[in-house]
Parts: sequence; C-alpha cells; structure tokens
Amino acid sequence: NSGAAEEGAAPVKVGTYVAKMSVTDGNSNTYTAITSFTIAKAGQLKATVVMDDYTYGETPSTPALNNALTGDPNVKYYYSTSNSTSGGTEWKDITATTLKAGTYYMYAVASETTNYTSITTDSATSFKVAKAKQGDLAVTMSGYTYGETPSIPTLSDDVLDSATVAYYYNTTNSASGGTEWKNIEGTTLDVGTYYMYAVIGETDNYESLTTKTAEFKVEKTKQGDLSVTMSGYTYGNA
Repeated sequence: NSGAAEEGAAPVKVGTYVAKMSVTDGNSNTYTAITSFTIAKAGQLKATVVMDDYTYGETPSTPALNNALTGDPNVKYYYSTSNSTSGGTEWKDITATTLKAGTYYMYAVASETTNYTSITTDSATSFKVAKAKQGDLAVTMSGYTYGETPSIPTLSDDVLDSATVAYYYNTTNSASGGTEWKNIEGTTLDVGTYYMYAVIGETDNYESLTTKTAEFKVEKTKQGDLSVTMSGYTYGNA
C-alpha cells in the first residue's frame, strides 16, 4: 500500500492497488482472497474567473479565480470576443494597448495534478476595455485683418489614433452650434470677435472630445494710402 498516508494505513493517493486477505480456520487451513481496486483522481472545486474592467492605454487588470483550487494546479487564463470557454487566446504578455476597446470574455483552465483532474471554468466572465480620453487638448487661433489671409486654427497637441478634427467658430462664447471652419476667405467673416473650438472624432480606442473655445478677432482693415486730386478752375466758371 505505497499510496498510504503512513506505514500500515490504507492507501489514499491516486493509483491502482491490490488488497490481500487471508483467513485460517480451526483446522489450520488458510484461505486467501486477492482483489484490486483504483483510487481515481478527484474533481476540482468549482470556480469562476474574476476580472475587472480597465481603460485602454492603462495597466490591464489581473484575472483571478474566486476559489482556491486544491493540489496547486497550473492555471492559465484565456480571453475571447465571444462568450465561450474554448478557442480563446492565452492571457500573457498583455500590455496596455494589446486589446482594443470593447467587450471580452475570460475563462480559466487548471491543469491536472497528482490527485485532481483538470478543470475549465463552467462559464466565461465578461470584462470591458473602456475607451480612453484624447487628453487635454486646446485650440489656438490668432486674429487677423479683414480682407487678408485668415489665420489657421491649430491644436495644442497631436490627436491619438488618427482621430478626425473639425474646427467651428461662433459669435458667442459657446462650444456648440458653431459653423464649421472651411472654405474661409479674407472677407467671409465680418469684423468682430469670434470663438473657435474643435471637435475630435471618436475612434476605436478613444472617446470624442470637444475643446474649450479660443477667442479671436477679425480687425478692421485700413482704407489704403488715399490722396485727393483737385484741378484748378477760373473764377466765375463752374
């Protein structure tokens, strides 16, 4: 009984064993019976994956099981875009930008050990990679003179994920309801004070963003270098 916990005890470890029993009657006749039996591997405890959401570009969450498994098995985690406990991609070498923003599903597979069978979690746990923010972008817009080449609005930094950028101007200090800044010529806007803002479009991994307004002015232009011309005439004549 090499599978016994101690000398002379019954076997407790997984394996196939032989049991022998001998009986001697009153006439000193000995009878022996031999049989074999197997201790099979036990099933693991039930467990589910615990996985928190995180934001694209930030440190990914770390998956874990809600129950400690017996026998110290090797546990691997897998993720997928479908709600399935098979065919996933192993969760390893995951960086902040490995997964795009979206909904994913995580399951775990625990290896078999000496005394316990392998196990795959019964169901997958959903988690989300949220879209990140574009950052603290601001519009810069210089004033210009009516009739001259208009200034060009710019952003304080590059947009991420090749996001689209559209600029809008307003006669009120509001970052909504403006007119798109396109096909603007030197005389498109009358003299006055205006407010420029930008709308950065949503991408696969980043939220849309509307900036704060930036004030700019269209100044009055000078009339030019004018001179008076006057011809003489004779008194009494018109």
